[in-house]
Amino acid sequence: MKRKQEIISVFIFLCINASISAQVTIGSHLDPLQGSLLDLKETGANDENTTRGIMLPRVRLSDLNNLYPMFEKPGSPGSPNSSYDSEAKRKDQNLKHTGLIVYNVNESASANLKKGLYYWDGTKWVYAKNDPDVWKTFGNGGTDSTVNYLGTYDARPLILKANNKEGMRIATGGNVSIGGEKNPKASLHVDGDAIITKTPTYPSSQSQVLVRNGEGQIGVAGAVPAKLLLVQSSEEQTYAKNSGDSPIQGITFNNGGISNSLPVLWKSEDIGVNNIVSEQAHAGGADFEYFIFNDKGLYEVSGFILYQPNCKYNYISSTLNDVKEEINTAMAGLNVAIQRQEAGSSVWKNIAATRAIWSGRSLVETSAIATVPPTTVRFKKGDKMRLAFYRPNDTYGRPHGQGGVWGIAYVIGLDVKKGLRIMMVDD
Repeated sequence: MKRKQEIISVFIFLCINASISAQVTIGSHLDPLQGSLLDLKETGANDENTTRGIMLPRVRLSDLNNLYPMFEKPGSPGSPNSSYDSEAKRKDQNLKHTGLIVYNVNESASANLKKGLYYWDGTKWVYAKNDPDVWKTFGNGGTDSTVNYLGTYDARPLILKANNKEGMRIATGGNVSIGGEKNPKASLHVDGDAIITKTPTYPSSQSQVLVRNGEGQIGVAGAVPAKLLLVQSSEEQTYAKNSGDSPIQGITFNNGGISNSLPVLWKSEDIGVNNIVSEQAHAGGADFEYFIFNDKGLYEVSGFILYQPNCKYNYISSTLNDVKEEINTAMAGLNVAIQRQEAGSSVWKNIAATRAIWSGRSLVETSAIATVPPTTVRFKKGDKMRLAFYRPNDTYGRPHGQGGVWGIAYVIGLDVKKGLRIMMVDD
């Protein structure tokens, strides 16, 4: 009898052990699915198979980086805990508990904890709730720019990659690198030869602008795409003594001064690049003389003209040597200026200028280049700007045009006779 009882006991034990080691269904007597260790269901349906859920254990987390309250904190009653009282043991337990899931009931701003579902990833607790704090790959809504941002809150850089290759990095100090530089040395550090971009309104055959620096660094002048006007012309702009484009211009010019300035004239085909200003026609004709700014900002402006005064010698002396002396001491001058007319005003004022001087035999049929060097000026929307030229005053050297046709011209040499550039450097 005793022997029979022992056999029955062993059989029961083996059956229990087998059931513990096998797959289990909870909620019904149905078999568990083949791929599950634990199958919770009330019916055998493939979609909705129960009306109940899992009640996770509710705990009060206190530290994102430690398994509390699973293990006691150092200094707590009963500590140290022999399983979590040293760095080595903590690392071991942290790794073993990877995947542990709990529902946290402790809301703590100081500990950066929220109520909700957390899982242990082997080193820290991770908030698993899908809420507005999670940046979605299909777009986000309802964000607040004063608190929401994409980036890091500790001393680590933000890195953007494609195909597992770094494309952009924001360093901990705020400098940005493009191309893989780990320690950007400027606000924008480009690791490579060039940046290529397309500028609006540029001819399609010349649609690429190349910005290059041997160190890969780009300053403010390398803004991409640049807001730029580039206009230049090979067309002459000449006048006769009492005729030309306008007889009045031919006369009043020699009176001198800003009020008698002649504007440099342009045609639409002279524009190489323009995404910054509007053109204004000159006296209703095909040419235009000034530009109107579309946006306020800080601009760098420069320009040039090739000019010949064509003055006439006035021989007073009768001897050859005295005539030569009068020729050698003869002089003429020209002011070339970039001028502004503020929005709402009708007065042109110089903002940058240069002076060209001719002397001796160069007064007749000799051109010289007069360049207004790059100057930085702040313009408002609606301000007007032009390139103009004028005689300094009515007694400065010889009158222009007394020896023939005068103005923007070049007898031999360069084809381009006038040019102007405007570039925004800051808004």
